[in-house]
Amino acid sequence: MKNIQSSKSYDVQRPYLILFCATMLGVLTSTLIQ
Repeated sequence: MKNIQSSKSYDVQRPYLILFCATMLGVLTSTLIQ
């Protein structure tokens, strides 16, 4: 039961992690261009 719940919360957090990485990459790229 615990394993299912922990994996569920991980699946929920994963898109936010990808979005955060993409945002940071975009900020770094825009800073380098300027």
